[in-house]
Amino acid sequence: MAIVIRRMIWMLPLMAWSGIVVSAPPAKALAEYREAASRFSSLVVEAEAGKKVSQLRSPEFEKLVEVLSDEKMMLASAATPEDDIEVDLEICGIANRVVMSLATFDLRENVAKAEDQREILSDFNAMMTRNILMFQDELKTLQPFLIRCLAKAVPGVNRFLTSLDPEQLTDVRRRGAVKMREGSLMTYRGAFAATNDTILAEDYRRAMLSVLAETAEAYASIMPLPERRKIAETAGSAALSGDDRYQAYLVSIERAFRSEECTTICKIE
Repeated sequence: MAIVIRRMIWMLPLMAWSGIVVSAPPAKALAEYREAASRFSSLVVEAEAGKKVSQLRSPEFEKLVEVLSDEKMMLASAATPEDDIEVDLEICGIANRVVMSLATFDLRENVAKAEDQREILSDFNAMMTRNILMFQDELKTLQPFLIRCLAKAVPGVNRFLTSLDPEQLTDVRRRGAVKMREGSLMTYRGAFAATNDTILAEDYRRAMLSVLAETAEAYASIMPLPERRKIAETAGSAALSGDDRYQAYLVSIERAFRSEECTTICKIE
């Protein structure tokens, strides 16, 4: 599970798209979101310094989690989505850093300072597993927010790339598209695989499967076909042999990933 979780919260190159469009000035909600993320980060750092997770079990921390996973406020559809690509990606970047701060909590104290890469990886994986288990209550809302945020950004980025003349599709933009695709693939594939781990709480697994089914079409549309087929096959097998409570989600995921329609992001090399 640990390696899977590592992929789930992989640091995505979201801001590779900086400068694609000139977005509208940040709304008040965006400023509040930034402030909440800054305070969240400060509390995590303080808890790490004090070596006490209990410092994060406070009404203030719970409120910050609510703000940072407020989909109604931050992910509502805009009238002109193309104008909000940069804002969407900034929100996704913030959300990703928030998730990472919990998944890598107390990193320095728990990962070996040795040169042996196997020992470092083993310690890292053990730490990640512990943290995901420890922060399930927070992550079951923060991670779905991140997954929905990325899915929301996909259509706008794809429309922008499709609208470009060949000479406008620069190497920088190509690399940005490839990085976005690879990062999204890691996020989706890792989150999907983790839902099969029975060590995680049922409500966490259900929350993840629900959002993965909901956003399956967006993620499938940008993935290379071989990767899609792998996920479709895994979902199909799990639907046949797994828990009936999750069958509808798995069937939806399989159906979406059986599509062979390839968008601009999918095609770019």
